[in-house]
Amino acid sequence: AANGPSGATSTCGVSTLSTNTAGQVFACTATSGAGKSGSADVTVKRDDSKPVVAAVVSGPEGTDGWYTGDVTVNWTATAGGPSGATAACVGSSVNSNTLGATFGCSAKSGAGLESSESITIKRDDSSPTVTPVVTGALGSDGWYTGNATISWNVVSNGPSGATSGCTVSTLSTNSAGQAYACTATSGAGKSASGDVTVKRDADGPKITPNVSGTQGLDGWYTSNVSIGWSVAPGISGATSACVVSTLSGNTSSASYSCSAKSGAGISSSETVTVKRDASAPTVTPVVTGTKFNGWYTSDVTIAWTVSANGPSGATSPCVVSTQTADTGDKPFTCGAASGAGVPSEGSVTIKRDATKPTIGYTGNAGTYTLDQNISISCSASDALSGIASNSCAPISGAAYHFAVGVTTKSATAVDNAGNSNSATTSFTVRATSGSLCTLTRLFVTGPGEQGVENSLCGKLEKGNYAPYINEVQAQSGKKITVTDANILITWARTLL
Repeated sequence: AANGPSGATSTCGVSTLSTNTAGQVFACTATSGAGKSGSADVTVKRDDSKPVVAAVVSGPEGTDGWYTGDVTVNWTATAGGPSGATAACVGSSVNSNTLGATFGCSAKSGAGLESSESITIKRDDSSPTVTPVVTGALGSDGWYTGNATISWNVVSNGPSGATSGCTVSTLSTNSAGQAYACTATSGAGKSASGDVTVKRDADGPKITPNVSGTQGLDGWYTSNVSIGWSVAPGISGATSACVVSTLSGNTSSASYSCSAKSGAGISSSETVTVKRDASAPTVTPVVTGTKFNGWYTSDVTIAWTVSANGPSGATSPCVVSTQTADTGDKPFTCGAASGAGVPSEGSVTIKRDATKPTIGYTGNAGTYTLDQNISISCSASDALSGIASNSCAPISGAAYHFAVGVTTKSATAVDNAGNSNSATTSFTVRATSGSLCTLTRLFVTGPGEQGVENSLCGKLEKGNYAPYINEVQAQSGKKITVTDANILITWARTLL
């Protein structure tokens, strides 16, 4: 504005302050028409920004905006522009679970602009509870004896609720301990787990009889039998009071039993029936025929009787045999077996001799002269049973010792089977002039014997038997012994 008559001029224009500032100086200079200058300035403060109010929250953070423990809420007020800011907010605490606790704060800039802010705090420090629910047939000692169903009961213990992905499970096979687990999470993110171990044994113990002994036929035992037991437990174990038994007597049926119980409480039992026959049958020969001294002298029939001595009975394929020919010791046997298969054999030895022994004389010349020796043999034999007795004797000696004419000898032989046979032989002893001369020369002894011999033989050669006899009588006791003289005379008279 001009303050004098000369007026005033200036170049000052209009200015606009469009940014916040704590003090912006604006100046203007003017000159009067007279040439005098004047100036003026102004400082302008501008702040169109509200303060910034912010919550400062501290505490354990969960999920979905939840806190899982104590929460402290403080505030900060930040000036948005150069005028600064003031606030009277106080801190707060959240120490208990809540679905939402709201807190607020207001602040004012130095330029007088006001701002406010609020925050809602959700707190849940509780974990859910996870409880297993097992259903099924419960046996002993925590064992299930059938299929077991495992489900879960999830309980939220705070305002945030709880979720889980746990499913229902079924244990359908035997197990000494199958573990199941379930984890649940609160809405605030706190997790908790539950677990359970389920034992299942739906099978009773397996009982097997252990029967030992000598096995025969058709399920029979042919010796003492031991009956023991094997108890195969399932996974829950087993208990039993079974004992080892011994069957030592014959019987067609003896029953033995064993019971056992699994650790889960399931009972099993088993029974076995045992048959024992350790007795062999008796096989007895039945022999018919004519018998003497252990030998049969007729056709022989051999049959058999078979008697069972035990409960399994007896069988035999034996047939009737006939012995029609002579034989030495010939065995016959019959095999039999009990129904249990115990073998037995009967035997008998047959001797048959229906043939007479052989007996006969050999070496018989039939006719002998006085000067000859007689040597006739007699023999008896039997090819099988042998000779038991015989009267067979040899016939031997000088012919002149035998009777004049025909001599007959007989002998009988009996074998050990009682068969007998006889033989007879005959021979003739006769005197001739020559044979009597030979005998005379044999009997004459002593000095002058040659003359006596020639005299006597000369008479014989001429057939003068009576004079021969007279001369022998004359020499009896001299050149010829009395005995020998009698022999010569006896035989000489046969020639008269």
